[in-house]
Amino acid sequence: MMLRLLVFLLALSAFPVAPGASDHGVILLYHHVSESTPPSTSVTPDRFRQHLDYLADNGFNVIALNELLSRGLSGQPLPENAVAITFDDAYLSVYTEAAPMLASRGWPFTLFLASQPLDDEVQGYMSWRQAQQLLEMGGDIGSHSHSHDYLARRRDGENDGQWRHRVETEIDQNLQRIAAELKVEVSAFAYPFGEYTQALKSMVERRGLYGVAQQSGAVGRHTNPQQIPRFPMATGHGDVDRLKLAVNSQPLPVVAEHRDKTSLMLELVDPGIPSISCFSAAGESIAVTKDNETRYRVELPATEAGRNRVNCTAPTGTNAGEFYWHSYLWLGD
Repeated sequence: MMLRLLVFLLALSAFPVAPGASDHGVILLYHHVSESTPPSTSVTPDRFRQHLDYLADNGFNVIALNELLSRGLSGQPLPENAVAITFDDAYLSVYTEAAPMLASRGWPFTLFLASQPLDDEVQGYMSWRQAQQLLEMGGDIGSHSHSHDYLARRRDGENDGQWRHRVETEIDQNLQRIAAELKVEVSAFAYPFGEYTQALKSMVERRGLYGVAQQSGAVGRHTNPQQIPRFPMATGHGDVDRLKLAVNSQPLPVVAEHRDKTSLMLELVDPGIPSISCFSAAGESIAVTKDNETRYRVELPATEAGRNRVNCTAPTGTNAGEFYWHSYLWLGD
């Protein structure tokens, strides 16, 4: 069985992508679409409209997230310039501002919904009725936990069993509330705050869900289905030039990654990429050495408490300003 699978995958990789098709896509992430919400998680309605205009004017194909993931991760061809649009948290401005713009163009989108704010009718969030109307406007629903609690680490005084019970309850209750209110099943889970550990990824995988993160990067058949990248769009990282850089990116074909105390090893499937450049979360260049034709060793900055990240890129050689892109995230104590 494993031999047949290996032969199939090798055969699949040997066929070129058909004209008018592609082997990768990009997922965009938004939270608020408003002028009065925190800039770190917001774009204005005007800026969001500019994003949609850019996609329409430059030949991008906005497709459903489920299509991008099911086809892109399995190596099946995608439409050329494929983009999926996603929103986290179910803020009211997605319903009042973003969804009508998307519906007027007939473009699909996905809302990763945290259910407790809707149950509690928290101000600034949409209602269950409005979430239902999003489905009628071409939207789809993903899971984002029940309370949007921080799941990647244990709370103070919480043992491993208590943590696992809390996380499983958060995921399962969210899935149950979505099914009860919207009569839909979801296929993807977005990690609250974009952070995850191997244990959290395993819980998501056991439920048959894709795990969707927040670090930047494009999606292709070598993307880990439990740490799928999305490009966050918000003030400071949400102008049209940033959008252009994001949607024209391609996945750096990383097939293995391993981190020790001082370095990150990246194994690429493609020996044709001559060199990569890596940067810390602060944008500082960090040293990269090439061990062999496909293996790179990235010297990591000192690990800090909380979220740590490096971004690695390489020119595609196709068009100026287009890059292969891979982000690696880890959590410090």
